[in-house]
Amino acid sequence: MLAASGVRHPPSADLLYELFRWAPGLVGYASRPVIDFVAQHAPVDVLERIQSQIANRDVNLVRPALLIARRLYDALPAGEVGNRRAARLVNLAGAMFDGGDWHGAVEYGHQAVAAWRTLAM
Repeated sequence: MLAASGVRHPPSADLLYELFRWAPGLVGYASRPVIDFVAQHAPVDVLERIQSQIANRDVNLVRPALLIARRLYDALPAGEVGNRRAARLVNLAGAMFDGGDWHGAVEYGHQAVAAWRTLAM
């Protein structure tokens, strides 16, 4: 009900985002529809807070974890070259691997290694 309410009533969605913003561990108790809704619609700062809470938690959360990793990577500024980009590439590669896209995981993994090498020089 909460996810359906968020679709039709933006203040409900904002309350949900605020809840996860201040207590990201609660995502472990959320239903799959709520997690799917948050993965699709939540602001980037909320996704950053809950990403580690759903990663590797349950096979049913592979798709929302991949969506979160993709949204976080896509939210980076175009010229981003720092630690944040490298870390998000690692997270995206891991989520793709968990989701069965091994070729995509290898591609993003290579990009992550290149990003870390650039930072190490």
